Amino acid sequence: MADADREPNVSDEEILAVFARTDDSALLPEEVADELPITADRIGDQVDDLYERGLLDTGDDPRGEAYTLTEAGASQAADAESSVETDVEAQASTTSSDAVPPAMQNDPSETPQAPSQEPLGDAYDLAGDVADAIDAFEPPGSQEQKRRRREALRAAYGYLRRRGRVSREAFERDVFPEHTAGYGSPEEGWWESVVRPGLSGVPDVEAPDDPDASDGEWRVVGDAVGERGPE
Repeated sequence: MADADREPNVSDEEILAVFARTDDSALLPEEVADELPITADRIGDQVDDLYERGLLDTGDDPRGEAYTLTEAGASQAADAESSVETDVEAQASTTSSDAVPPAMQNDPSETPQAPSQEPLGDAYDLAGDVADAIDAFEPPGSQEQKRRRREALRAAYGYLRRRGRVSREAFERDVFPEHTAGYGSPEEGWWESVVRPGLSGVPDVEAPDDPDASDGEWRVVGDAVGERGPE
C-alpha cells in the first residue's frame, strides 16, 4: 500500500500506547510510525505536540531526536488502553452472524468466524525444533516489533498446522487482521518480511514452488498436522 493511501493521522492515545508497549528506552518518530498506519513525516507534528503538553520527553540520542514517555503520558496511555478493552468486550458480546456477508453464510468453511473461534499458534504446545525456529527468527524492527512479528509468525504456523495446507491468500485473509504486527496491510512487509521467510525456516513446513503466489499452498508435513487436516 502506498503512503498516500494510509490514514493521515492517528489519535494521541494510539501514539502514547506505542511508547507504553515498547521495551526500548526511547523511540524515534519513524519507529513510532512503523507501529501505526501513518507515515513518519505525518507523525512528527503530533509527537511534537505531545512533547509540548508534557506527555513525552526528549533527550540526546545518537540516532537523532528520540522521545520517551513521561509519567503523565503513561497515565493517559493506561486510561486509553482500559477504555479500548472495555469497548472490545462490549462489541464482542453483541457480535452475531449478521456480521457475516450473506454470500458466505451458507458455507461455514468460507466464513471469517473460524479464526476468531479457534486458537492460533499460541494455543499449541509447539515441538521443540519448531518453537526454536520461531524464537530464533529475526524479523525487522525494534525489539517490540520483533516480539509482535514473532507472535504473527506463531499465529500463522498454528493456522497452517490446524488446516494442513493453506494459501497465501488465506493467511492474509484470516491471520493478518488479528496479527498485523505493526503493518498497515499484508503487502507492506507482513508477508514478505515476516510470514514467508519465517514459515520457510520452520522444519515441518513445506513451501510451494512459488512462495509469493496467492494460491500456492503451504503444507505441514510429518506428524504435526492438526486435527482438522487439509481443506
